[in-house]
Amino acid sequence: MVGRDKAVAAWVAIKLAIEDFGPYTAIGVIDGEWLIAGVVYNNYREANIEMTIASISPRWCASRILRGLFWYPFGQIGCHRVTAVTEHTNQPVREFIRRLGFIEEGVMRRSYLNGNDAVIHGMLREECRWIGDKEHCG
Repeated sequence: MVGRDKAVAAWVAIKLAIEDFGPYTAIGVIDGEWLIAGVVYNNYREANIEMTIASISPRWCASRILRGLFWYPFGQIGCHRVTAVTEHTNQPVREFIRRLGFIEEGVMRRSYLNGNDAVIHGMLREECRWIGDKEHCG
């Protein structure tokens, strides 16, 4: 689902209780007529962009979909890295992020309103197993 940035970002924001992404681009994953996952790309700084993911079903997480989702930052806009941030206490999401290929890089202490720490994960373009050759992406 491309071209519906506002609707996808609003859906992700509701799922994750985020009030404002700032400037963003969003891509949604649809199963039939239903949005089952959304990715918001924000905090873009030429070499880096943040990637925020929400989903209601594991069916979205297929290789062909991941290729497209990672092709946007690495192939289309030319970032060198992608950043993902999550709460320190959210072990299932931290494990999922690691399975995607992100590497834990650091902690931002008391970064959430509830006082929890945020864990920063990064993935460099050359570490991304999802994009492969250009002809298979996009």
